[in-house]
Amino acid sequence: MMTSLSQIRALPDQTRIWCAHEYTLNNLKFALTVDGNNLDLQTRWAQTQQLRDRGEATIPSSLGVEKQTNPFLRWDQSALQQITKSHDPIQTFARLRGMKDRF
Repeated sequence: MMTSLSQIRALPDQTRIWCAHEYTLNNLKFALTVDGNNLDLQTRWAQTQQLRDRGEATIPSSLGVEKQTNPFLRWDQSALQQITKSHDPIQTFARLRGMKDRF
């Protein structure tokens, strides 16, 4: 999974990301539990909440925004490595995934 996400992460920041379902708000709720000090994430949360309150879609997103706010694209960031207690990228990713599974 991390190999696939690494390939996606290497694409240009303006690449548009489309998901199949409207999970953005729930995913951001989880992201805030592991990366709550991330100002980009806090801003995205507020913007997404406003969109959903108006019944608007939150997709597509851009890869640049995802790189700043999606913990599953940031396994090499020190803040997330600290929360997972690992400096190994694969282990950091796996622990984040486990945390999301229990969220």
